[in-house]
Amino acid sequence: MVAVAGGLVVVFETTQPTVGHTPPSGSIYVYFDQPRVSAQVTVAASSIRGAGDVADNDRYDIELHVSGLEGQRDHHFFVAMAGSIMPEYPNSDLAGHPQATIDCPPSILSTDDTTKCLSTVGNLDSLWFNPESAEDLIIVNGKLSKLEHDDSKGFGTVAVSTAPTNRVEAGDRTLFRLPTVGTTQVFDTIRDEFKVNVEGLENAYVPIIKTIVKYDELSETELLENPSLVPQSMRPLTWVEDSGARLSASGFIVDLREQRATDRNLFVVAAITGVWGGSIFPLAQSWMGWYSRRRLN
Repeated sequence: MVAVAGGLVVVFETTQPTVGHTPPSGSIYVYFDQPRVSAQVTVAASSIRGAGDVADNDRYDIELHVSGLEGQRDHHFFVAMAGSIMPEYPNSDLAGHPQATIDCPPSILSTDDTTKCLSTVGNLDSLWFNPESAEDLIIVNGKLSKLEHDDSKGFGTVAVSTAPTNRVEAGDRTLFRLPTVGTTQVFDTIRDEFKVNVEGLENAYVPIIKTIVKYDELSETELLENPSLVPQSMRPLTWVEDSGARLSASGFIVDLREQRATDRNLFVVAAITGVWGGSIFPLAQSWMGWYSRRRLN
């Protein structure tokens, strides 16, 4: 930063760092084993600070509420995760085994104790499979719980813990980028026949979806800036998409207390600079006047 005081130009570093990179992208897509069901998908994202030997982590609580189920058979959901949302498997049988179906690791929890996880590849955003652009995926396959007096409705839950990647802090600003939430976008005319392009996954259909994404609750001293989408609620931050489109939420959270502290520091430096500049210039002018008179004599 450059400050000018009493004719003196001073360049100094502020304590405000810059955001060097944005958080990586990820996605959470949802499918069901029956075409044309209606689903409300709610993802509550939170950043959890660790204590002691417990590391920081990001947590995603996923709730599925489904209607339009047919018959009295069991119905299943499929939650596909890609990119930054994929949990780590340091000691899991999933690591290095494409299309391996095993019990889900501790970082993935569900109310259904029969839930399985599939490590595979696929094209979630495409209407056809292309091995050259296929991305690594983890598919959580669980059974929907039916309502007691209505077999056409069901619900399911999945909780996922991952490495802390959805935010970057820089001074009084925090840049957050949540995973894209939704499902594959298809024409309604092919919704009944289209199956998601994932190796090893059969009978996974695109739902008619409403998506809700929630994030941390802003405190009274925090401000949301430059959001990718305008939230419907600020406490907690809540975005809603009911047109079937995917929802990608990001933006800056500004800590006003930190910002005021930075402003105070800058004011103090500027004031000191002004005092120093105001005292040194008269001395310099007196010296120049004495030196000029001496040369004339």
